[in-house]
Amino acid sequence: MKELIEKIKLAISKGITCNPETGQVFGNTGKELTYKINGYPTIGFNHEGKVYKIGSHQFIFYIVHNKCVKLIDHINTITTDNRISNLRELDNSGNKRNSNKIKGYYYNKQNKKWHAQIVVNRKVEYLGEFDCPLLAGMAYKKRRNELGL
Repeated sequence: MKELIEKIKLAISKGITCNPETGQVFGNTGKELTYKINGYPTIGFNHEGKVYKIGSHQFIFYIVHNKCVKLIDHINTITTDNRISNLRELDNSGNKRNSNKIKGYYYNKQNKKWHAQIVVNRKVEYLGEFDCPLLAGMAYKKRRNELGL
């Protein structure tokens, strides 16, 4: 964490800023930074011949909460949505609940639909098919909340 804090402080000293409400990060010229690594918006900058990279979500979380944390969850599971209202600190087990393998929906190539399901007492409860992953994910999360999981 100490190394990440130093990188963030260096980025701030280089004039990198953000708008936590929109999740946008801006370079020292005021231009929005849109570079991504593995689907995550990333801040990249040079200092004394060395390239530094920081996840935009880590930068924004630090600016708002003045701390670095090991895991930051994108609540709606959209990794490019770095609005502070969509970021929260999580432990490892909480983060796994939002991973692709466990989040309760999957894409069916045959009918080109997103299918949602939940497992309760070792039985699969089918929740329906949807045109987009956001709706399938919402159906899963709604049912999970109804069941108190």
